[in-house]
Amino acid sequence: GIEGKSWRMVYSTEGGSGSEEGGGSAGGLPYGSTVVLRIGEFMGTDGKMDYLLKFNKQIMGLNELVAKSTCSVDIGVVNPGLFSFEYEDIKTNIFGISNLPVGFFGLLKGRVNYIDTVWFDGERWIERNYAENGDVVYSVYVRDEEDEKSN
Repeated sequence: GIEGKSWRMVYSTEGGSGSEEGGGSAGGLPYGSTVVLRIGEFMGTDGKMDYLLKFNKQIMGLNELVAKSTCSVDIGVVNPGLFSFEYEDIKTNIFGISNLPVGFFGLLKGRVNYIDTVWFDGERWIERNYAENGDVVYSVYVRDEEDEKSN
């Protein structure tokens, strides 16, 4: 399963144009950034997750942004594997900045975001989403054991 594991986005068919509709999509993310989903513990189908935006080069001293989130997995017959999350708070390791804007690269506080799972095998997680123009977008996440060890 996904509980207690980290997942790094390694590929998306969506380019950097426009805002993202789904939480996991790469559109609208800053150049050189990587998405990591750090899944916490679950009680039934509900759990906690950190949505991380990591930067490969420090941007004004910023290494990463972390959106503390609640999440759930649909186990019903209509959308089995649909992963939804809603971010609650943003944390950052930048020194001296305490008031970040509410928007978080397409994630809005109180808005539910979705990862529509089309493949999951414990090592790879593939999502299907839709761009604003209606095009189908696929994103691939792989298990990030290095991130798991550092937390």
